[in-house]
Amino acid sequence: MTTALRGFKLEMEDASTIVDVYSNLAAHTAVSSEELAIAMSKTASSMESVGSTFQETSAMIGTMVAVTRESSTNIGTALKSIASRYGEMKKDMSSAVDA
Repeated sequence: MTTALRGFKLEMEDASTIVDVYSNLAAHTAVSSEELAIAMSKTASSMESVGSTFQETSAMIGTMVAVTRESSTNIGTALKSIASRYGEMKKDMSSAVDA
């Protein structure tokens, strides 16, 4: 929970939202709250830096873990790499366009 709070620059009063999102995903997908938390610890700040919300990132993690059954560590690392590449692409595109 601390990783999500810090990574997405959320306030302490948002802690119940984090628990609700994790619980909802765990109830509707084949992923546990622990798996969500582990993957989130790897990718939270990277995903926030490219504009993804906590809820969007959680949904991506939940779907990726449920579909692939890869470890949550691998999913978190993969999502971090995707965010990094997207961020680089976003920077390159803005420098390629004339004002």
